[in-house]
Amino acid sequence: MKTDFNSVRCKCKAYYYIFIPELSHENNKKIQDLIESTRSHLDEANYHSFNISWRNGVDPNDAEHKKYLENLGNLFATHIQRLVEKVHNL
Repeated sequence: MKTDFNSVRCKCKAYYYIFIPELSHENNKKIQDLIESTRSHLDEANYHSFNISWRNGVDPNDAEHKKYLENLGNLFATHIQRLVEKVHNL
């Protein structure tokens, strides 16, 4: 199942409002600790990591960001489909 982002229209472009300040080494360490702690409580199948270049938000017109959005959407759709199939088979 492939997500068609051209058919999706977002009324609010949240990526224009995301601001991530530069973090001190101490704060960066705390965020990394939080990520690792959270990850340790998740089943491996429920944890996904994506790396993209940050350019003042996610721009769906940027080729790299467009690919990221497609991958994220496809992953989400596949996960939901598996959950529905799992419940259906109960």
